[in-house]
Amino acid sequence: MKITKRQLKKIIKEEKAKLTLEGRFDDDPIDRINSLAQTMFAAYNNISASMDDAEEVLPAELIVELEDVLDILEKVSEKISSETKGVPYNENY
Repeated sequence: MKITKRQLKKIIKEEKAKLTLEGRFDDDPIDRINSLAQTMFAAYNNISASMDDAEEVLPAELIVELEDVLDILEKVSEKISSETKGVPYNENY
């Protein structure tokens, strides 16, 4: 199962719409960014769980690509979370 950037953007957009409808999406930019980080974390968990379930049937090159996507999601999510709390992001934590 390959997740493209377009699909990831669609997932994030859908989650944003859900949060907006539930009234949990605030107009404050920091709150919006934090919500996005949470959505990215949820996407990370979903991709990771799906990979675990299908790892034996996925081609090795696809697993590598998915692991790259997971690394990017994790780093960006951590960076957003850290920066919005006023703590400079350090990749070596």
